[in-house]
Amino acid sequence: MKEKISKLGKTLSKKEQKSILGKGGLAEEGLGVCIDANGQITVVPCDELCDNGTQPICAAP
Repeated sequence: MKEKISKLGKTLSKKEQKSILGKGGLAEEGLGVCIDANGQITVVPCDELCDNGTQPICAAP
């Protein structure tokens, strides 16, 4: 079953989805991602807020 990730009304392409995980497909522990209204992805520590004040998307511990 294929899953689509949707944020702010935009469905992310496979390339964008893979970029969330970064190199090698494994997210670094303690890091999450923020997706802004323009679809830009920013990596931030999970214990900090995104620039727009929301929580970053982080992997479960």
